Amino acid sequence: MGDPERASSTVLWWRQPLPPAQTPRIHRIGWVDTAGRPHGRLDIDSPHLRLDPATIEAALADHLVPHTYPNPPRILAAGLTDPALYGSETRLVLDGHTVTNMDLSTVYGLDVVAVVSARLHAAGPRAVIAVEETLNPAVRIAALTAARDAIADFTTANPDELVATGWSRRAEGRWQLLLHQ
Repeated sequence: MGDPERASSTVLWWRQPLPPAQTPRIHRIGWVDTAGRPHGRLDIDSPHLRLDPATIEAALADHLVPHTYPNPPRILAAGLTDPALYGSETRLVLDGHTVTNMDLSTVYGLDVVAVVSARLHAAGPRAVIAVEETLNPAVRIAALTAARDAIADFTTANPDELVATGWSRRAEGRWQLLLHQ
C-alpha cells in the first residue's frame, strides 16, 4: 500500500450497462488503473436515471481510498482520454476483456505465457486472458500486447484463418489460443 507508484495513480472509469428496470436503480461503473492493475467495478445505488460524472467520481474516490490507494488517485472518464496512451492490459480491460493471473506452467508447460479464450458477440469479441503469474514485467507486457493483437485479428478472421494462426475451437463459437515464449 505504500507503493509510490500508487500515490500518483490515475483511474479511468466507464458506465457498464444493466437492465433498465432494475429497482432500486443501480449504476454499474467499471474502473481500471492506467497501469492495468488494479481494476474492478462499483455499483452505485441511486434513484436517478443517469448519474453525473462528479457523483461517479466522488463515489469512486470513497470506494478506492484508503482500501486500494493510500492517496486519492486522479479519476477520469475513460471516454475523455486517448486509449493509445495506456498499456495493453489497461486497453484490454477498457475493451471489456478479463485479464487474470494463473499458474499456467503446471497445465500447459513452461513455454506458455498466456492463454486467450475468446468468443465473438454482437458487440464485438469478449475474451478472457490468463497470464502466467510468474512472468517478469517485460514478458508480461509482451504477452498482453500479443493477446490484444490476437483478439483484434480474431474479429475479422474466418475459422480457417484462425486455425492457421494457432487458434483452436473449444466449443461452438469459443476459441482458444496459447501464446508461447
